Amino acid sequence: MQLQENKVVNLSLACKQINGLIIEPNEIFSFWKTVGKPTAKKGYLDGLMIGKDTMKAGIGGGLCQMANMIHWLVLNSPCSVVELHHHSDALFPDERRRVPFGTGTSIVYKNVDYRFQNTTDQPLQLLVWIENDELYGELRSLRPFPVRYKLVEENHHFEKINDQYYRNSEVYRLTYNRNTNELIKKERILVNHSLVMYDPALIPPDQIRGNQHD
Repeated sequence: MQLQENKVVNLSLACKQINGLIIEPNEIFSFWKTVGKPTAKKGYLDGLMIGKDTMKAGIGGGLCQMANMIHWLVLNSPCSVVELHHHSDALFPDERRRVPFGTGTSIVYKNVDYRFQNTTDQPLQLLVWIENDELYGELRSLRPFPVRYKLVEENHHFEKINDQYYRNSEVYRLTYNRNTNELIKKERILVNHSLVMYDPALIPPDQIRGNQHD
C-alpha cells in the first residue's frame, strides 16, 4: 500500500509538468521531454516499477499510469502515435478494468518514451489532475472534431500452451460520424498474445480455449 500511496505523489508531480500543456499543429509531444527525469531531489518516491518480467520498487514508479492516460486520450482523437512500447505480458487479472486490455504503454527514462503528434489543424490542450487519489485527464480542442471514436476488444480468450497460459484478443478502433453516428471505419490496432504472469487459478475456466502442445 505504501507504494500505491507513493504513486499518487509521483503522479501529482508529473501533473504539474503536463497539466495545461498546449500542443500546436504538427508538434510532437514527448512524455520524458515534458516530465523530465524523476529523481528523489524533485520529490519523487519509490513506486511500483515493472521490468524484465519482474515487479520492484523504484524512484518515480507508477508514472506509466500517466502515460497510459495520455495514450488513451490520443486513441480517442485524430492524433498520431509516434512512439509506443506495449506491455508484453498480462501482469494482473481483469478486476476493475475499464479499458480494453493491451491499450497501455511502457515508459522507462529516458530511452523508452511515449510520443504523439498533433496531426490536426488546431492546437490541443492536455489536462491531467488528481482527485480523491484518482487520475483524470482531458484532451481539449478549440473546435469539435467531425468524428468520435470507440475502442472495443474482440475474440478475447486464454490459451494454454504446454504449461504456460496466454491471453489473446484483438483491439479495434471504431470511427463514427459525430453528427449521424454512422460507423465510418473499423480498424484493428492491436493483437494481444501475452504471457499470463499472475496465478492462472484466477483465470475464469470458461475463458480458456484448448490445451495445446508445441
